[in-house]
Amino acid sequence: MLGLDAWTLVAAAAIVLLGGTVSGVTGFGFGLVIIPIMLTIFPPTTVVAVNRVLGFVTGVVILGQDHGHVERGVVARLIPWSTIGLVGGIVVLTRVDATAIRLLAGAVVIVFAALATANWPIPGIGSRYAPAVAGAASGLLGTSIGMSGPPVVLLLTSRAMSPLVFRATITGYFVVLDVIAITLLIRAGAFGWEEARISAVLLPFALVGRSIGRVVGTKVERERFRRLTLGLLILTGLSAVATALLSLR
Repeated sequence: MLGLDAWTLVAAAAIVLLGGTVSGVTGFGFGLVIIPIMLTIFPPTTVVAVNRVLGFVTGVVILGQDHGHVERGVVARLIPWSTIGLVGGIVVLTRVDATAIRLLAGAVVIVFAALATANWPIPGIGSRYAPAVAGAASGLLGTSIGMSGPPVVLLLTSRAMSPLVFRATITGYFVVLDVIAITLLIRAGAFGWEEARISAVLLPFALVGRSIGRVVGTKVERERFRRLTLGLLILTGLSAVATALLSLR
């Protein structure tokens, strides 16, 4: 059984609260913030499962207010390809060494944050094949390291959506993806009572963080917060990579 002693609980709760706040402002970033650090506390299978449950529940809460702004056509085009990617991600999660997964998670965070910071153009991002590629990549990352956001964030950012539509659409996509991912994790034996218990303990912190983020989003200049968040993500990713490399020694 995985233990949740006082210090473990404080560390996990703090990072989940921060991740919830970031995602409440931007509509994404929950997994990007929490996973590199959570991987130093729990096994990869637990981190991926807990992240999906917390993301699903908090996403449903947000959709209760923003569901009318979801671009359903965009979500519908992504989900079939994402489902294929999810299956591949389960194989990676259950068969690849935990250190390799930590390295991959840190690298994904760093690359995504760098791309978003520099606003580099992504080749083919406007093509008709882009949703298929983004969806499949999102699904693969979603169940292998728990980070399904980066490919879809890059895709939707190129569509020049308003902040409200962007946040609602990506939240709607994540909610559907989470249902499929959790089902696959249960079938693969990667989600059980222990993961459910940890999710229940951390859920209030995720919900509070999302609420704080929505308030902060109305009071803080969005671009300034975005730059701060991307800087934090780069530091988090570098820390995850360094920790994984040190464990190889």
